Amino acid sequence: MNAWLRVAPLLTAALTLAACDGLTPSSLSGPAAGADARPLQALVLPLGQPVPLDNGSHLTFTRIDTDSRCPAGAPCWWEGEARARFTVRTAGDTLYAFPLVIPGGTPQQFPPERVQPAAANGFLFRLVRLQPYPGYPPEKGMNPTATVLVEPCPHRCPEVWPPPIDQ
Repeated sequence: MNAWLRVAPLLTAALTLAACDGLTPSSLSGPAAGADARPLQALVLPLGQPVPLDNGSHLTFTRIDTDSRCPAGAPCWWEGEARARFTVRTAGDTLYAFPLVIPGGTPQQFPPERVQPAAANGFLFRLVRLQPYPGYPPEKGMNPTATVLVEPCPHRCPEVWPPPIDQ
């Protein structure tokens, strides 16, 4: 019985994650996935500059909301995280706004598949790099950039997830 008490929470967590598929409850529905999109794209987005997506919409990195990532070379008890704001403007001029969060640390500690995605307009978005990183002196004239992995939703996904937030 004691062994069961140790295994039960792990089994419950694994089943919950598998059922949620890392995004939303299956009861959510929205536009069909971006069928014309390439399977996976890594886009480097300069702050404020729209970048076209395969379906005619545009993804824009609009701002950094917070950045509590542990500075490079500093001893920290928590890696921290950064939260940035993005928008997708569709070809029909609909605007979706959503946050993306990236944990501090190295890509080995937090590979892209462990970064929580957001969904908008049939795509999943994951923030995998946000520059400049705290503690590194930015190059002269360097503006913030965000590297986002973009892929079509594997199933029908909501119009925007997480739900829209105040701008």
